[in-house]
Amino acid sequence: EKLNNIFFPKSDTNKLKRMIGTFMNCSSLENINLQNFVTKQVEDMSLLFYNCIKLESIDLSKFNTKYVMSMHKMFANCQSITKIDITSFNSNEVKNMKEMFYNCINLTNVKIYFTASKVIYFEKQFANCSSLSKLDLGTFQTDEAREMKKMFSGCSSLTELNIKNFKAKKLNNES
Repeated sequence: EKLNNIFFPKSDTNKLKRMIGTFMNCSSLENINLQNFVTKQVEDMSLLFYNCIKLESIDLSKFNTKYVMSMHKMFANCQSITKIDITSFNSNEVKNMKEMFYNCINLTNVKIYFTASKVIYFEKQFANCSSLSKLDLGTFQTDEAREMKKMFSGCSSLTELNIKNFKAKKLNNES
C-alpha cells in the first residue's frame, strides 16, 4: 500500500541531529503533519523532502532550524507543491542552500523571511521553478556567497524579484 499521509502524534525526536533524506522518494506522499516533530537539535536537513513529487501541503511553522547548516535539496523535485511558508526558519547557521527548491515546477508562492548571512552555496536554489512569478529575497544578505550559478535558471514566469541586499564580494569567477 502507498504512503499518502504522515502524522506524528507525539515524537521523541529531541536528540535528532541529522534528517538527511528522511522523507526522500516518498513519491505517493501528499500531506505531512510535522507539528509534533521536534527539530531543535537538527544540523542537517539536506534532501529532507527530495523527490516527494505528490506532496501538496506541508506546515513547517514549528520547525526549529536554529542549528541547521545544510538545506541542500530540501524541497527539490516536490513537483506538486504550490506554496511554501518558511518565514519561521532561522538561517543563522546555514551554509548550503544549493538546489533547495530545484524543479518545484508548480511552486507559485514562497514566503521567506531570513537573512541567509552565512550561506556560501546558492547554486540552482530556485532553478526550474517555472510557475514562480514573484520572489522576495530582500532579507537575504549574501556577503559570504561564493556560488550562485543558475540560481534562477528556468524560472520562466518570474517577473518580480527583490534582491536588494545581494552582494557579490566573494563569488568565484564562474558564478
